[in-house]
Amino acid sequence: MPAGAPVPLAAAAPAPAAAPVNGLSPAQVATELATVPDPQKAIAAMLPLADVPSGWIVEKSGDKYVETFNADNLYEKIDGRAESFLQYGVTGMAYTYYHPAEDDSNEIQLYIFEMADPLRALGKFGSEKPEEIQNVDVGDGGYTSAGSLFFYAGKYYTQLVSTQDDPKFAAFALELGRRVAAQQKPGSPPPAAAPVLAEASGATTAAAPATSAPKPAAATMSPAEYFALLPAGGRQNDPTYVPQDVFGYSFLTEVFMADYKEGEVGWQGFLRPYGDEKKAQEVLEKYLESVKEDGAEVKPLEAEGADAIFAISNIGLFDVVFRKGNTLAGANGATTAPPAESFARALARSLPARIPAVGGG
Repeated sequence: MPAGAPVPLAAAAPAPAAAPVNGLSPAQVATELATVPDPQKAIAAMLPLADVPSGWIVEKSGDKYVETFNADNLYEKIDGRAESFLQYGVTGMAYTYYHPAEDDSNEIQLYIFEMADPLRALGKFGSEKPEEIQNVDVGDGGYTSAGSLFFYAGKYYTQLVSTQDDPKFAAFALELGRRVAAQQKPGSPPPAAAPVLAEASGATTAAAPATSAPKPAAATMSPAEYFALLPAGGRQNDPTYVPQDVFGYSFLTEVFMADYKEGEVGWQGFLRPYGDEKKAQEVLEKYLESVKEDGAEVKPLEAEGADAIFAISNIGLFDVVFRKGNTLAGANGATTAPPAESFARALARSLPARIPAVGGG
């Protein structure tokens, strides 16, 4: 090289390829969440926007990746269905959706609904459950159907709705669902009420040592503990929680029930704990007044464990309704009387003298 000639620069080493990003960057997520109204920020933050499984893309709705709604404007997103969520005390909803990288004509839509409390989340979850499902262990309970995933956890009800009944879509929904549920499920276990449930369900437990102090009655119960009070024998489906207008009566609300069958005869078993015996008696009297106004025949019975029990017949259907302590319970809508009466008598014997009231009142 001639003296004084410029020294050629070494070729710059090629920059390492950026790692592929699946979903939004942390900065993009922060920007999205900054636009969310404060009451919905917590549920919006549950939406998986970063580290999305490979092969899937988070997509925008208009100019946003995240949409949120409250009880007043939920109809803007799910017009025609919003009222059913309002009945279960919905307070907010967060939404986003995804599609395969190679196919933007199919998608999975993710809805997270925040309900008033765990009971109402469970109630809404149960009210939408179809017959053909596959149960899965997600949150406090879930199922898949046609490639979609539905579950509840704590006070949240989550839907991952797929446009394709395809294993690839189902696997993606399940992976995202587990991530969402991990953020929703309460960290502390529900209050224990084992002595009450053992008596109600007929389960046997080892006798406590003679020196053990008796346990006080639980002040509250989880949804599962209320459901465990309904007999398992003859039950045709999972128990559910109905918040209002039970059996068409506006005064009968927040009821736990399940469908039962014996032979060809079906009915609905139910129970509703109140704050005290007086309130339970008031509702029982309203029930009797209402059926009498409809032309029903009402006959008082006697049954072990029941403080008051009545057989009701009208237009070929039979109810047997009773009060035990602070709880109204029984069988509704049987096509013949004996199975309904047998069910109600057994339930009256099995129920505890007092059950924690729904919501404490």
